[in-house]
Amino acid sequence: MSAKANNRRQAARFRRLLQRAPEEITKEVKGEMLEAAYAVQFSAIKYAPYPELKRALADKQAIGIQSNGFKVVMGFRTKSQLKRNDVDYEPAWVEYGTKPHSLKRRDNTISVKKRKGSGTGRRVGSGGFHPGTPASPFMTPAAEINRKENRRRVGDAVNKAVKRMVRNG
Repeated sequence: MSAKANNRRQAARFRRLLQRAPEEITKEVKGEMLEAAYAVQFSAIKYAPYPELKRALADKQAIGIQSNGFKVVMGFRTKSQLKRNDVDYEPAWVEYGTKPHSLKRRDNTISVKKRKGSGTGRRVGSGGFHPGTPASPFMTPAAEINRKENRRRVGDAVNKAVKRMVRNG
């Protein structure tokens, strides 16, 4: 068994132990985990490559943070999680880059011209071609920069919780 697999198994076992503990003992751990996620989000905003993206990350909450007990999951929100015009999904495109692709029009009703006498529309223009964009990571470096401090922060909260559990029996 690899060291990573062993660490994951131990973390899952410890999470189950903390879930059985009373809420007043563990609420600090949950709070620190959320604070760690917000620190990564703040750093991602700071390292975003251009101002429009910084505004999108800050104002529109393009980064989703879910707290499920003692596990915090964060990442870019996707089209399926959002209404079409609610939040921009551009952050993921900037982080990972895009492949070259055609710019096909999605809605025929936008650029339809009526032919005389036919009553049907036809598409105008081909839509063009996009050459793709190189990746400009900002989220991954933000997570790496904050990793050591976040581990310390959450580890201190876990140690306090364990000491309280031992004291309270």
